Amino acid sequence: MQRVLRACVPLVTVVTAFAAVGCLGILPGTLPTPTPSPILDPLVSGVRGIVLVGPTCPVQSLTSPCADRPAAVDLALYNAAWVGPDYGPPVVTFKSSDDGTFRVTVRPGDYILARAPCVDASTTCNQFPTVTPQNVTVKPGAFTYVTVHGDTGIR
Repeated sequence: MQRVLRACVPLVTVVTAFAAVGCLGILPGTLPTPTPSPILDPLVSGVRGIVLVGPTCPVQSLTSPCADRPAAVDLALYNAAWVGPDYGPPVVTFKSSDDGTFRVTVRPGDYILARAPCVDASTTCNQFPTVTPQNVTVKPGAFTYVTVHGDTGIR
């Protein structure tokens, strides 16, 4: 026992607490590997979802329903804390894919999800389908799921 203490004392002073582990009878390399805890990276958060537009048929009835369909739509997230006209500058703009799905990475916070601003001043800039703006809260380390409903204007 005395022999072990003499061997450990210099190591403790040089290597600090790691040598003390060897003095307790636990051999180096025999400690269990710690399980890493999940790290909530604020950059691994955002909004994901699907865009569904309708009506997609000029005439719709109970006997001939016309379900909303996925669509590619230009969208934007705006800072919900913006005070001023409209929504202010977009935090990010993006487009849903042809199957209507989207995923965009943003920092945690409160946003307004709405149609992206029309950047083309020509007549080719189409604002249909219209999208009802909605509030979205993004939490750290998570993606908030949203279903966006668009109105095609077909009546």
